[in-house]
Amino acid sequence: MPNAALKMRPLKTDRNDAAGLAQIMRTGWFKQVRIKSRESYQVRALLVAREMLVRIRVKIENENEIRGLLRTFGVLFGKRVGGFTRRANEIIAGEFHVSPEIRLIAETLMKASALMLDQIKNLDRRLMKSRRQTRPRLFMTMPGVGVITALSVTSSFTMDRASVDHRAPVPISA
Repeated sequence: MPNAALKMRPLKTDRNDAAGLAQIMRTGWFKQVRIKSRESYQVRALLVAREMLVRIRVKIENENEIRGLLRTFGVLFGKRVGGFTRRANEIIAGEFHVSPEIRLIAETLMKASALMLDQIKNLDRRLMKSRRQTRPRLFMTMPGVGVITALSVTSSFTMDRASVDHRAPVPISA
């Protein structure tokens, strides 16, 4: 509605827009706007960056993709104790003497996955520091709620002390 009111003005200039905004403020068309704290935005950015890295890592370390790629060249993983990464490293070290190109591909994928995991751990450490706040700790007392969930909720709803009220006087810079 405020946008429509500004479009109705005859001349579109900064001065007329400012006068129109001032009129809208006086008539009370704007509602109170809540502003998140800077810390909330920072935590949110950490969570988004972590999610992106996890998605990249899942794409890189898709075990079935790597298994399928290597099966073409006669390499079968099988099941061993210690997990996929350990078995992949054993295979890379032992079975690729015939094809150095495939060894390079497998090593590159495994190194990329390890690098992503390191970066995820770095962000996790930063997030662990943020959990020391009162609200995330309170959420984490509930069963099944961990650091990521608690910080996601609190960063979404935490508001800064200064919220903008449409009835409060607005400082005009000259």
